[in-house]
Amino acid sequence: MQAAFYLFSIGGAIGAFDVFYYHMYKCRLWQRPQSAAENVTHAIRALIFSVFFLMIMHVDARGSWWWAYVGLCGAEMVNSMLDTYLERKSRADQGGLMNGEYCLHVFLSVLIGAGMACMLFSSHGQLNDATSIGWREIDVPPMFALAGHASIFLGVCFFLFEGSMVVRLVSKKTAAEPAKAVPEAPISETGVRELAKKAA
Repeated sequence: MQAAFYLFSIGGAIGAFDVFYYHMYKCRLWQRPQSAAENVTHAIRALIFSVFFLMIMHVDARGSWWWAYVGLCGAEMVNSMLDTYLERKSRADQGGLMNGEYCLHVFLSVLIGAGMACMLFSSHGQLNDATSIGWREIDVPPMFALAGHASIFLGVCFFLFEGSMVVRLVSKKTAAEPAKAVPEAPISETGVRELAKKAA
């Protein structure tokens, strides 16, 4: 699991730069109602990364529980594909992704893919063990372990921030939509006569 831990640590640092520099500073996605759906995928990714670090550092899943590793990798892959699909519409008025951000995403995809492969490869032998799930401490230097725990905390913070921004953007978009006019009911012939009498 050590290789997976270090790959995800590098990916987490680069991902944080992507969020702070491109998402928040350059593109200001948190202020754009048209980017609400993309922000949902970013919030989910932040939570998934926290779970990745938790499982790599501390979760000892064996037997049937080993499939939790596979499920987490699957969730990350589906969420990343949704993010890619939504980006074109979300960034249309900005000309799409910036060249630097696009290159960063390609590098991150390779890096995280390698990290997931290392996680599954290093733990696949546990699939043949008796089904159990327990707590363990990963064998890395204390400073790196502290950075891993900080990544878990920051991932949850990003998830809460992105989630609150989505709620804000959706509320803002809903408030900006004009109210639909309610069509008036047709006046019957009797009603027309009554109005004519009152007018006379």
